[in-house]
Amino acid sequence: MKIIHFMNRFILSKKNIIRLACSDMAGKWMFGDNYIVVPNGLNVERYKISKEELETKERKTLILLSVGRIEKQKNYMFMLPVIKRLKDKGVKLKYFIAGDGILREKLQKKIQNYGLSDCIELLGNVAHIEKLLKKAHIFVMPSLYEGFSIAHLEAQCNGIACIISNKIPAESMLCKNVFSVPLNVNRWVSKIEELWAEEKTGFLYENYKMIAESAYSLEGLGKNMRSVYRSN
Repeated sequence: MKIIHFMNRFILSKKNIIRLACSDMAGKWMFGDNYIVVPNGLNVERYKISKEELETKERKTLILLSVGRIEKQKNYMFMLPVIKRLKDKGVKLKYFIAGDGILREKLQKKIQNYGLSDCIELLGNVAHIEKLLKKAHIFVMPSLYEGFSIAHLEAQCNGIACIISNKIPAESMLCKNVFSVPLNVNRWVSKIEELWAEEKTGFLYENYKMIAESAYSLEGLGKNMRSVYRSN
């Protein structure tokens, strides 16, 4: 795969084309230095939560959510001792993972070995992620590496607090209630407990407006693309 990547990178460097990337990391990986960043656009209305939905959200059970393929990169195995520690400390919680992948069976067995089948549910591929986000309290992303994650952008637009690994690029941290935490079980347990103890678990309703007015909305994407065409 690396050989194919470097071959494609060399071929593209010789072409008279406009090189677009959704983030600096993606641009450097694909093109080197000569590229234009055009962030992915999000249909923000789809992820907006009403104040009524927020006020009626479950408060007795902590709901954690991850979205993404069940593969090594997503590092879901890391969450098992985190969930186990919280459960042992008496925290009533559910952890939902929306996504499928080659490590699903292995992850399911690990969940059973940890005695967490009552706390963790693998949902498979889910069509309407916004419905899960509206029920969740904290979005967690313990990835070993990421580009600019759309799932993380969706969570921020919804307004819920996000805990992400410090392996995820800082450019994806658009909102104030996103917390980059090293992949240390104790530190993740502490941050989750801290957010759960806070009123509305650090929810920020204004996130929606901020993203709606940014380059990460569909309107922002349209403006960026028009600018690319006009300048080239």
